[in-house]
Amino acid sequence: MKTKYDEALQYYKRSLKIQEEILGFDHPIVTNNLNDIGQVLSKKRKWEEAMVYYKRGLRINESVFGSEHP
Repeated sequence: MKTKYDEALQYYKRSLKIQEEILGFDHPIVTNNLNDIGQVLSKKRKWEEAMVYYKRGLRINESVFGSEHP
């Protein structure tokens, strides 16, 4: 049975693909979507998969803004 989380995840991943095609894989705006996907995966208790998205977003932000940026 498909839940609202499954539906949200589908839309977030689709949105991420579009953002990556237009802005590039390492654009800071992409990190918002990565975080959203991580949150949905966390709600679904898919911790390890969520961490992949969270860590990617963190790497992008650190490379753009530096590790000391709030």
